[in-house]
Amino acid sequence: MAETHGDIATQAHDLVHAAADHPHDAAHAHTDAHHESPRHVSHPPELPHFIQLWWLSEYKEFKSEGRDPYGEPGGPYTLAQTLHIGRRETKAPFVAYAPWENNVFAAIAAFGLLTIFWLLTRPLRRSREDVLRRPTRAQVAIEALVEGVDNFCKGILGETNGRIYLPFVAGLFFFVLALNFMGMIPLMKAPSSSILITGSLAFCTFCYYMYAALTRSGPRKFFFHMLGEPRSFPQWLLAPLILFMELISWLIAKPLSLALRLFGNILGKDILFGVMLILGVMLTSGLPAPLNKMGFPLTYPFYFLGLLLSAVQALIFALLSAIYILLVLPHDDHDHEHEAEHAH
Repeated sequence: MAETHGDIATQAHDLVHAAADHPHDAAHAHTDAHHESPRHVSHPPELPHFIQLWWLSEYKEFKSEGRDPYGEPGGPYTLAQTLHIGRRETKAPFVAYAPWENNVFAAIAAFGLLTIFWLLTRPLRRSREDVLRRPTRAQVAIEALVEGVDNFCKGILGETNGRIYLPFVAGLFFFVLALNFMGMIPLMKAPSSSILITGSLAFCTFCYYMYAALTRSGPRKFFFHMLGEPRSFPQWLLAPLILFMELISWLIAKPLSLALRLFGNILGKDILFGVMLILGVMLTSGLPAPLNKMGFPLTYPFYFLGLLLSAVQALIFALLSAIYILLVLPHDDHDHEHEAEHAH
């Protein structure tokens, strides 16, 4: 198993430095006069995953045949090239430049999460009365997990609103958690290390809290709230400035903070793991064969840190999303929630 780990690590090390040896990628410039400069194709250091190794095998094959491993602009592309490095047409929209491997791993995380929950809840669907009368350990664990997330939502949004927005906040938490944990599984990758994935999640949160604001408060009341709820003449004078600041906050700052925080932390974790992997390979590179291919497992001490960071970032993403929803709800709902809590 150590030798297998070393082979994968060596292949990842070769892949990281392969682009530097390619004449088209020395300064990320293309010398063909008929085409513009290609997009950035190099990857930061990361743990090897199956799409990366798939493209590495094609890279070596294309290099031996004298073909361009990155594909010619406008020419045919293999699936591995499209997934790992994206296409090189410079006139295509921005999305066409991005590798599609993150979407593949995000889809794997989504289907895996749905499969796990479907399997865990199957006994409850088969015989609800028997399961409730004699709960299994798996059921008790699921109930404790769901109850924890439910208390988390109610602690932020209140008793009533917590139950209303529980499906979105809980689904967001578990999905982000699954995305982050994907990077800890061998031959997988954390899709949340891509700004496109985290930006898409932040955009979903933006659409959701704007929908909640317009449906719960109404367009007129929400616009009045964006003005700062002015009552006096000086407040009305400052209302345009407050509206501008609120628009920047709700339309740009809040979604951008969600996307960049998750992206930066998970990307930093992946880079740390990739650097430790390469260092581990370099430490054994001077040993005689086959020890020079084994690699020293420097990444193992950081696995607990990676698990903790992944869980914390998923919790923060869900926490901030719940807070943003709370801020757009009518103040009357907040007052009713506080009165109900004091009554209890």
